[in-house]
Amino acid sequence: MAKKRAKRQTLDSSLPIFQLKIALEGIDPPIWRRIQTHDCSLADLHEIVQSCMGWDDEHMHAFEVGDKQYTDFSRGADPYEFDDSRSVRLSDLVEQGEYCFDYEYDFGDSWRHAIEIENTLPPEENVRYPRCIGGQRACPPEDCGGSYGYFDLLDVLANPDHEEYDERLEWTGDDFDPEKFSVDEVNADLLHLRRWIGQHSRLHGQAARFAVGDRVRAKRGMVHSQYPDIPLGGWVGTVTQIAWLIPIGYEIRWSEETLAAAHPVYGKRCRRDEENPESHWLDEGEMEPDSTERPVEMERPTNLVVKPLSADDEGDRIRMVFGLTGDDPLPAVNDETEQQYLEYLKAHLTFPFEATHWESPENFHAEKHVAVVGFASPSPIDLADGVLCEVRCEQETGQIPLANLELDDDDPNCRYVDDYRYWLVEAQDSLHYGGEDEDDEEYWDDEDEEEDEVRDEEEGEDYEYGEGDFGPPLADGFDNGSSGPQPIRRGQPPVGRNDPCPCGSGKKFKKCCLKKQGDEIAE
Repeated sequence: MAKKRAKRQTLDSSLPIFQLKIALEGIDPPIWRRIQTHDCSLADLHEIVQSCMGWDDEHMHAFEVGDKQYTDFSRGADPYEFDDSRSVRLSDLVEQGEYCFDYEYDFGDSWRHAIEIENTLPPEENVRYPRCIGGQRACPPEDCGGSYGYFDLLDVLANPDHEEYDERLEWTGDDFDPEKFSVDEVNADLLHLRRWIGQHSRLHGQAARFAVGDRVRAKRGMVHSQYPDIPLGGWVGTVTQIAWLIPIGYEIRWSEETLAAAHPVYGKRCRRDEENPESHWLDEGEMEPDSTERPVEMERPTNLVVKPLSADDEGDRIRMVFGLTGDDPLPAVNDETEQQYLEYLKAHLTFPFEATHWESPENFHAEKHVAVVGFASPSPIDLADGVLCEVRCEQETGQIPLANLELDDDDPNCRYVDDYRYWLVEAQDSLHYGGEDEDDEEYWDDEDEEEDEVRDEEEGEDYEYGEGDFGPPLADGFDNGSSGPQPIRRGQPPVGRNDPCPCGSGKKFKKCCLKKQGDEIAE
């Protein structure tokens, strides 16, 4: 039940901008955000709260307004207990005098947020809503046990001598700072969110200047919101979607002529950042009508800034191997690039070195400690497994893919092996999204991803991998590895959220198999 708060002076529900303060309850020092948004439904407000606070939207939620609770029915909520959060807007609450209400996220940890509608305002010129105008402190980590668990976590992190310090630090990551907060970072997330909210036109009778299907042109002086050194002036496209926000936003699908004339670095950046190069969102004031009779006259970049390479970034280290810039995607894995990477490894790996190898990808208990004595001969490159190494274990010898070896962090070879594994995984991911040809207009295929998800659901945990999925074992007792990372399975040792994923992808466990399998992963 929401707490009864004193009602404030009457607000004007006809004004289109609502100012809200969102604060976590039971936390001291406080964690809060102050936002301004257009009149939106509670369903849209849920998205805004998640974005500005920093949650991952992995759990159930509910708004508590008076004696009613509102939530998203698509997540299996009980219709006898909850009402539809799409049915109530902020203006409705103001008209009812309900200026203060609660929002609960994650019914297990029970993160309760006190939300107050502080004011209603006219829109400011040249301001995109929703926006954050203030706040303090970072969002607690997901699944840390609610406010009491969070206090315990902070106590442990503040004491390096605590017996659980290393474990908790590994779980949160080295970059977690409970005092960190950035209005600019929150607003960058809210700008991205604009394309998903505001789908309903009922917003104080706003009239859209353009309709779906209209041919439009970006005005001169406009720049790409993601890449501010890429001018969009003169780019031509068609309206495909409208977001009824303030200002009204439009999804524009660029014409073939525009994409053909766009600067090549635009496509490179989109591939690198998994952005869709064929469409972009513009505000109403950034567009003007266009017709097929007008030629495409696009502004050209005059101050294009190429992203500098960093030796601290594993992707950039791989780009250094191939002589690429920061705006180039990672190269695809093929005979030529494998050979080029092999030459780099020959110049930097020092043999022999010790490593760990699991006897089979689905049995992580059967680990073997091996001595890696050199590259395999006569050919160190396998079409399926990449660079092969010759290893010895007791009296046995064999060949194992370099990407299937784990080295101690203090081994000078560790970074080179980890980078190579990262390249294999990330380059394959790029192919999954973008096709084999860098110049293809289609940069990714959502149907492939949907097919993978359907297959995963059908296979479930009862799926049995055949011998051919990992290849035949070597004659001397070593497994020759897989053609890529394999999913982890039940019965494996516990894995920390920030540990390297045991599937061999090179990513953290929470970003790989934990994310894919969710509750199906055994503890």
